[in-house]
Parts: sequence; structure tokens; C-alpha cells
Amino acid sequence: MTARTFCCISPLFVSLVLMGCSGASDTPDLGQVTGVITKGTTPVTNATIVFTPEGEKSGAAATGRTNDQGEYSLTYTGGLKGAPVGMSKVKIVIEELSTDESKPVPPPVMYLPEKSAAVISGENVINFDLAGIKPKAE
Repeated sequence: MTARTFCCISPLFVSLVLMGCSGASDTPDLGQVTGVITKGTTPVTNATIVFTPEGEKSGAAATGRTNDQGEYSLTYTGGLKGAPVGMSKVKIVIEELSTDESKPVPPPVMYLPEKSAAVISGENVINFDLAGIKPKAE
């Protein structure tokens, strides 16, 4: 490599290395989000919950799935725990699971709570009660 080539490539290489080490990322600030989804006092199982950022912070959604107690925890892209800080539209889709292969599995049912959810930095506990909310067509 000639001195001239080295002089031209060296600043470019240093710039790329510094950019890579700067910690800059496209990942937004995330808040940890957990909660419980119920219908009245009954936990909702087999539900997928999606938080989609609104407004200027639009981008990738965070998702979670309820367990047998209706509890969920949101995960962002790349397996990061949490959801983007700010307001998010919420969609909850409930799937009925069937072990009886002779019966058709009904289509998933989608719920869209009327309110958006506010995610702040740190811990967020956001519960949803679907009692009285009519399902929407997906």
C-alpha cells in the first residue's frame, strides 16, 4: 500500500470505527411494560398484545403474549425488553386453541381499546379489562 493510498483510506477507516463505537443507534428509548389482560375478573389467555408507536415516534411495534394468568411482558425488535417511550396504539388479538382436531378453530378475535397507552422510561404496569369492549373485525 502506498503512503498516498494509506492517507486517503486511514481517515475513512477512523471515521467508520468512531461511528461504530459512538453508541449511536436506531433503537428508541424503551420503557419496561408488563400487565394483565382480563375480561372482568377472568384472565385472558393466548392473547397477543401489540403496542405500535404513534406520531413522530412511529416505528417498530413491541409485542407480548399472555400466560395462563393473563400476564404479559412486551418485547421490542431484536429481543429487547420493553416498548418505545411515548404514546402507542394498542391491539389485542385473542386466539382460541383447540386440542380437538374434529372441531374447527375459530378465527382470532381482535380488540382495540379506545385509549392509547402511554409508555414512560422505567417500569410500566399497564392492565387491560376487555369487559364491555366489542371485538373488531381483523
